[in-house]
Amino acid sequence: MIRRSILPLLLLLTLASLACGFGGTSPADRLESAAATAGSAAATVEGVAGTAAAIAGPTLEAVSATAAAAVPTLQVTIEALITAAPTVGANAQDALATLAAQGVTTIEALNERLAAVTLDANGEFRLTIGEAEWNEALRARQFARTAGGDPPAMQEITFNFTPAGIQLAATVVRPLPGVFSAQVRPYVDGAGAVQIDVEAASFNDVAVPQAILLLAAGTVTETINDVIAGLPGDLVLTAVELSDDGMTLVGRRR
Repeated sequence: MIRRSILPLLLLLTLASLACGFGGTSPADRLESAAATAGSAAATVEGVAGTAAAIAGPTLEAVSATAAAAVPTLQVTIEALITAAPTVGANAQDALATLAAQGVTTIEALNERLAAVTLDANGEFRLTIGEAEWNEALRARQFARTAGGDPPAMQEITFNFTPAGIQLAATVVRPLPGVFSAQVRPYVDGAGAVQIDVEAASFNDVAVPQAILLLAAGTVTETINDVIAGLPGDLVLTAVELSDDGMTLVGRRR
């Protein structure tokens, strides 16, 4: 009975560890995490197999040897993935460069506009980004991430701006596939960071799972924060103003 159950247990431990290792936010992060997790998985495999052998005697020593023999193969596979990581990143950068050369609005282009803002007589800056520009930048980022081997969980995203909030429409591919729509309202907290209130949402016309709500809020905040990353260090965001035409970022000197 022990002989039949120990090898599936070892394999389960290894696979579970590797699955956890792929939870990063980018291909390079996930691959580096996988490498570290692979080492931990290898140690776990060897440790469990060794303990089992000590308890059950020579019969399980063969299982321990088999598990240990599999470790180098596992490490070689992860190392090959890490070697490929720079290529994945280069593919994404090449995609962005191609879009920029074609005059497509990208998050990086919006960064540059924000970096060039000047203060008015009241010591404030105001930068309006139109609805079409936001949506073009969203599509450009999705294209670049897909080209880099890291397609976003929420795709075909569209922002529709109104004075009351942003109407978000998207196709979700994970954690649950379906069509998602939401009414969200961004605001700036006391630290100058953008936060999101999800005021209404629907997912495949049923109750919205919490994971999808968090994904929607995260998509909006990520997009806005990626843009304001271009803000010079001596300036701080104080408000976001919505209209039918888009969003105006308002700020001042720290």
